[in-house]
Amino acid sequence: MVTVVEKDKAKDKYDNKFSHDVTKIVYDLQQRKSNVVISGLPEPPADVADPSLAEVDTFTRLCEEHLSVIKPAVARLYCKRLGQPSDNRPRKLLVRLHSQTTAQSLLKAARKLRISDDSTVAANVFINPDLSPAEAKIAFQKRLQKRDRQRGSGAVAVNKIRLMAFTILRSVYFQPFIHSLIHFFITANVKTHLLLQIM
Repeated sequence: MVTVVEKDKAKDKYDNKFSHDVTKIVYDLQQRKSNVVISGLPEPPADVADPSLAEVDTFTRLCEEHLSVIKPAVARLYCKRLGQPSDNRPRKLLVRLHSQTTAQSLLKAARKLRISDDSTVAANVFINPDLSPAEAKIAFQKRLQKRDRQRGSGAVAVNKIRLMAFTILRSVYFQPFIHSLIHFFITANVKTHLLLQIM
């Protein structure tokens, strides 16, 4: 038989674990707000002496040359490639910045990459927030919904144009005066064509 003391101990253990898990999640979300994830940025050579420092230099050069951002503060030189190396494309680069404000400023400036003079950067390099798996799933669903709305609105617009064109043509065709005028010109053209054949 379970005693009251044992029940209290079990409850305390559950409460402590729950509190620890919540604290860990909150800390992770707050930490992510100071991060950015960069895709399409070339990786340094495999034989480089200090890969982390090389990544910071690459990131800093990207900001200074394409975003007009002067050397954003990277926390403890923290740059880390995500996932396994691939021959096809560079891995995403996780950059931990000094503050959330710095990360937000960088994300706002990242739009300038699309109009970069370097066509490779404009087409391939993107800077995004560091989302948790749950946040990434929500963001993906929102993108799908936005795409569906855009497709739906596009189809509605095309149907409206078609209906408008049909209405105009119908009103023009069935208007008695216009109809008679069209019939006259058709008849006149047929008669002229016949006379030319006889001659």
